[in-house]
Amino acid sequence: MCGFSGLASPYYQDNRDWLLKSSNALLHRGPDDEGLFWNENYTVGLAHRRLSIIDLSNHGKQPMLSDNKKITLVFNGEIYNYLELKEILVSKGYIFKSNCDTEVILKAYEEWGIEMPKKFIGMFSLALYDGLLEKLILMRDRAGEKPLFYNKNNNGIFFSSELQALFCNESLPRKLDLYGLSGYLSMGHKPGDRTLVEGFKTLNPGHILEYNCKNNSYMIHKYWDIPKPISFNNVTEDYLLEKIEYLLEDSINKQMRSDVPIGFHLSGGIDSSLVTALASRSSKNLKTYSITFPEFSEI
Repeated sequence: MCGFSGLASPYYQDNRDWLLKSSNALLHRGPDDEGLFWNENYTVGLAHRRLSIIDLSNHGKQPMLSDNKKITLVFNGEIYNYLELKEILVSKGYIFKSNCDTEVILKAYEEWGIEMPKKFIGMFSLALYDGLLEKLILMRDRAGEKPLFYNKNNNGIFFSSELQALFCNESLPRKLDLYGLSGYLSMGHKPGDRTLVEGFKTLNPGHILEYNCKNNSYMIHKYWDIPKPISFNNVTEDYLLEKIEYLLEDSINKQMRSDVPIGFHLSGGIDSSLVTALASRSSKNLKTYSITFPEFSEI
């Protein structure tokens, strides 16, 4: 888990101290490293807190800049198929300085533009500033596993992994959204892209937000949707079982790519036991754990 916050605007930003404060508010998300970026006009700022998982060296430091210094990225999550994508990009002539998935995202954007998330297998939210196009791009993974909040007003767009980091900017409003609160109390979750605070929204899963830094306009579009059902009339049950097993094992193996120890939570259910059993095929020294409380047991 990492965390980031930032802003983009057509206007020079006098109030810049809040961005550093927002980074400090995200310390619990990334205690290993921190970074801060401002463009030369002080109209775009990005802050990042890093929890090192892949490539623990400084080569994975964020905000990460492209080789020509025109593209800047902050990223929270993991791209599980980054090695496969890196191999494709190397074959196209790209040169890498690190072994982390963050640099793969940068190079993927240079090659495929905003079509790149269609090639990602993973969990992520990210903010990318393209200085050539004077555009800020926000993206969120297909399932919305990684959070991304934003506030768009007449002065620009402000965004972060957590609302509390945005509240470090005292110029942003703090008014309860009664519609969002009603949805949360009645359904147990907020409706759509609403939050409990008026003017603050979440970027929906599988969506991209493109912000124009020249005229303070933006557009949101969907890059992924749930696939349509496939007919299985002409396949056997054995084939489907083998297919499910292959997909599960492939997904687990990709998610085990890490430069830090991995643990498996055994909750006592079938799903966690199945995940651990499949993981044991490729790793013989798995670390597992369970959690119990006096009044409740997860075993």
